[in-house]
Amino acid sequence: MPTYFGDNDITTIFQDAKSRGLGVNVSIAGGAPIVGMVDYVGRDVLQSLNIAGISGVTITVTVQTSALPSPPLRNRTTLTVDGQNMILRDSQLDGDGALTHLLCERAP
Repeated sequence: MPTYFGDNDITTIFQDAKSRGLGVNVSIAGGAPIVGMVDYVGRDVLQSLNIAGISGVTITVTVQTSALPSPPLRNRTTLTVDGQNMILRDSQLDGDGALTHLLCERAP
């Protein structure tokens, strides 16, 4: 049987991650910063004969759902992630919905 963390547990886990250098400040549309964890994953977008033709980076920022502002986020919302300007491409709830993955792109 899976164990689910409560909202207070997630806040503590994210704050601990930040104190260890794993968490980053995330500001949504110029709002007050919340703590998130960012993951940069390189991936091949187009391959031919097992040779990468086009590669890219997927930027995923994981945040506590209850820390997000209301109303719900809209695509193209501006974010500042660890001091870098980003634009929201999509958001997805993870598992039971206590965490949200923000799929981002670097702002021009």
